Amino acid sequence: MNAASPGSSLPALRPQDQSFMPDVAAPLVADPYGARPPLGLRLSDLLITLRLRWKPLVAAFCLPVALGIGGAMLLKPRFTADSVLMVLLNRESTTVQDVSGIGPSVVSVELLRVVRGEAEILGSDDVLRRALRRIGISTLFPDLKPPPATGNSTPEEMEMAAAVDAFRRVLAIEADTNANILRARVTLPDRALAIQALAAVVDSYVERRGEMYSDENSRLLSAELSRYADRLRQTEAEIAALRDQYGVLDIGQEMSLTATRLDSIRQRQDGLREQQVTAESQLAAARQRLAAEPERVFASQEATNLAPNDDSRNQLSRLLLERERMARQYNPDYPPLREMEGRIAAARAAIRESARATYSTTRQVRNPNLELLNQRVVTLEVEADALKRQGEELARQRTELEARRTELVQADTRMRALQRAREGMEAVTRQLTTREAATRMEEDARRQRGNTITVVQPATAPLEGRGIRRLVALGGIAGGIALSAGLALLLTLTR
Repeated sequence: MNAASPGSSLPALRPQDQSFMPDVAAPLVADPYGARPPLGLRLSDLLITLRLRWKPLVAAFCLPVALGIGGAMLLKPRFTADSVLMVLLNRESTTVQDVSGIGPSVVSVELLRVVRGEAEILGSDDVLRRALRRIGISTLFPDLKPPPATGNSTPEEMEMAAAVDAFRRVLAIEADTNANILRARVTLPDRALAIQALAAVVDSYVERRGEMYSDENSRLLSAELSRYADRLRQTEAEIAALRDQYGVLDIGQEMSLTATRLDSIRQRQDGLREQQVTAESQLAAARQRLAAEPERVFASQEATNLAPNDDSRNQLSRLLLERERMARQYNPDYPPLREMEGRIAAARAAIRESARATYSTTRQVRNPNLELLNQRVVTLEVEADALKRQGEELARQRTELEARRTELVQADTRMRALQRAREGMEAVTRQLTTREAATRMEEDARRQRGNTITVVQPATAPLEGRGIRRLVALGGIAGGIALSAGLALLLTLTR
């Protein structure tokens, strides 16, 4: 090997190197004035390094390229759900007067402030927590691993905090500086899940704004109205139960009917007592007369001179009639006619004989007053017994009616108390209903006068997702070129 020239900074070249580069050492000859030659880097040096060290340079190029292409193949397309919201601003929201002095003027500064404030509300933790509760943490982030709980934090709180951080990384909110437009984007590998997540964020944001701008007066009035309505229904149920308990619809009318029936029973009892006294008096008088009446009374008395079963006069009458008949038909000397006259004379003699004795008959019969009095006594006894039983029945009815009247008086007292309570609650309920409706109208008007949000575009996502496969592959190629170039430069400088 030949020795290097004096003053040269390059190492001595081998014979094969010298034959390859005959003019390399010529410009490196020592300066005639003794100055050291500057260190330089030429294209030929890089070519020499590429010729001598091509294997590590190829490895340095292929390794990033392989990593980039492999990563691009493993990456999945991601879908971005987009939603557009418009912030509406009225004059009442500002304090800057217009030129005419009639109403406030809306300026761009106030609009930008309001839009930025709405963007902060849209991306707040409360809105994201509501959205996560709507979707479910396991549905949106199935591979989420929350950190262990520390201090007073619970595993649920740590999981929610980790989910909020992960959700904030996939959520992007843009506020247009020249318009009252808000854009919200959610990027996820699943298109449907991205749309669902963004819709949940928008719904939670609108719900949160409604709670922020809502007034508590109508809510308090609604709660109070509901409470009084419950009490009113309970009172109505107690009134119905009281009516069912006593079996009436109108207690006042039932009390009036009961008093009327009770008065009628009292009048009937008075009349019944009079009838009982009359019947008892008649019964006593009938028994007294019955005891004083004789058993038999004189009926008739007869006096006659005819003996009992004496038929002489009748026989004489028949004989006289027969003689007269025969006298018309026969001569006076007719023998049967003379015989008939003899019989008539014998009958007259018998009559004269019996007329000498006189007979008398006196007849007594049972006293007819006894039967009448006995019938009257029996009738009065039956009537007295019936009046007694009727009196007992009226007394029982009167006792029941008096007990019923006492119950109705108690029920009327309770009913009046319940009705007074119901009337008071109805009056309060009417007032609360009127005030609640008026308050709700005022709140709606106030809410319409304030800031409002209009969802211009609901959550939508393109059908084809956007991937970074090309960028990753190109990045791998660029990285391979850069790494191989850097390695070549390093090898050239250190060769």
